Amino acid sequence: MEDDCDIIIIGAGIAGTACALRCARAGLSVLLLERAEIPGSKNLSGGRLYTHALAELLPQFHLTAPLERRITHESLSLLTPDGATTFSSLQPGGESWSVLRARFDPWLVAEAEKEGVECIPGATVDALYEENGRVCGVICGDDILRARYVVLAEGANSVLAERHGLVTRPAGEAMALGIK
Repeated sequence: MEDDCDIIIIGAGIAGTACALRCARAGLSVLLLERAEIPGSKNLSGGRLYTHALAELLPQFHLTAPLERRITHESLSLLTPDGATTFSSLQPGGESWSVLRARFDPWLVAEAEKEGVECIPGATVDALYEENGRVCGVICGDDILRARYVVLAEGANSVLAERHGLVTRPAGEAMALGIK
């Protein structure tokens, strides 16, 4: 059976969309599937975007990207029962910004679509499709979409990756809590 495209990328967050953009520029036909109706509407992050990789991908991003504020100072505090130790640094020319993912992700998807990426929002991938022990597509409801390559860019809650035994959920003691 013929492939629907060269590569299917599951997840239109920053990583998935950046991957889609790179693949499209390399001449691959790309299908970007996003569970949410609007890319970024369900994504959560600390709201900080380090832009060195983005500048490599889209050198003029700062002219049109919906950036909020440049981050010029940061502190990290380690809390113990005996007190806190704080590390601070100033980054006057820092290359990180605060972003609202519900605004930033649709902008990045639009940039990828300009390069030929086809994004389908509201597409829930139920399972990976395999033939002869090789992943060669995805199952969405009653549809099978085939591709030479499949990339999982699901984010922190990798439901498909867990379901297919590709990752395991980390133990609670291996986790840390960040407070903003």
